[in-house]
Amino acid sequence: MGPNPGRERRHIARVWLDDSASARPVPQPSPLRSWRVLCEDLSEDGARLLSPECFPVGSGLLLECDIGGRATRLQVLGRVLRIEQLPEADRWKTAVEFSELSDNARIRLLEIIAEQRRRP
Repeated sequence: MGPNPGRERRHIARVWLDDSASARPVPQPSPLRSWRVLCEDLSEDGARLLSPECFPVGSGLLLECDIGGRATRLQVLGRVLRIEQLPEADRWKTAVEFSELSDNARIRLLEIIAEQRRRP
C-alpha cells in the first residue's frame, strides 16, 4: 500500500510557534536591511515564516529568532525553498531550509523544540 498523500511525511519533529524574527537576505549590499517576520513553525532542518517581503526561491536568509522571549537569540542561515502569497494581504508564507548551523545554534534549536513540545 502506498503512502497517503494527505499525511505528514516529515520524520523530524516540527513545532508550531507564533514568535517574531528578523530575516535578512545574504549576501546583500547593505547589512542593515532586514524585515520583521513571524516564525510560524520550526524544526531541526527549517522554519516556516510569514513575511511582508517576497524572498526569491533559492535566496539565502539570515534568521534571528526571538523564540519564547528568550534572552539569547537563535541565529541561523537558511535558503528559501517555497513561497506562497496569501490572498488577503501582501504577505508571503516562506519555507526556509537551514543551510548552516553552528554547534551552539543546533543545541539551542533542539532545546527550543523540546521545550515547545512539552507545552500543553
